[in-house]
Amino acid sequence: MILRHVALTEEEKRNSLFFFVENDQMGDYYFESEDYDSAIEYYWKALAIVEFELGNDHCYISRELIKIAAAYNTKDEIQKAVEYLDEAVMIAKLLNSKSYSENIDALYNAADLYDALGLLEKAEECRSFAEKL
Repeated sequence: MILRHVALTEEEKRNSLFFFVENDQMGDYYFESEDYDSAIEYYWKALAIVEFELGNDHCYISRELIKIAAAYNTKDEIQKAVEYLDEAVMIAKLLNSKSYSENIDALYNAADLYDALGLLEKAEECRSFAEKL
């Protein structure tokens, strides 16, 4: 996994799911506000909380990585965007039928981002995999 280690406070560990939602929503807020560095910071924190609470094989891992990839894409840091997007797709494919609807959504979101990056073959591969689920 590419995940970076983000330190969680004791309060974040005790109330992890609350803080996951809070950090995810703050990331979305900053993304919409075009403060992509702050968005990435909040998405990484949400990712660390999911990893702590639910482990490395949960659909929210791929979801947060796609959000991180989208922020890097918007910042024109294409290499980082592709790196995290590839990781998200790998996780979504490994999950296969776990978290069925969320996993399908993640794959379609990844396909859309691959399209935006001009990686049409990867986009089609994601769509094809999602349709088989």
